[in-house]
Amino acid sequence: MLQHNVYFYLKDAVTSAEKQQFEAGLKELLQTPGLHKAEIGVPGATPEREVTDHGFAYAIYTWFKTIEDHDIYQEHPRHKEFIEKYSALWAKVRVYDAEIIHAQ
Repeated sequence: MLQHNVYFYLKDAVTSAEKQQFEAGLKELLQTPGLHKAEIGVPGATPEREVTDHGFAYAIYTWFKTIEDHDIYQEHPRHKEFIEKYSALWAKVRVYDAEIIHAQ
């Protein structure tokens, strides 16, 4: 199992309407075939600490049964269209991939 987490840091000039469009785009993206599970998140209202990062606007948490499923997702037209349509809105993106070695 692979967990693929993506954190989107939007540009300061992004409007509320653009954020709504971006969120709708994320929901559509997470309908891409091959995903085992997917969720969307925003920064939690946890206290600021040296190790926390509340600077992102949105995050997606996706799970794939195999790395091959992940690779197919990366090349899927819906994924490529999402990047083409929304990449102008983000200042940066961070990706954290982890192979699950233990789950409850």
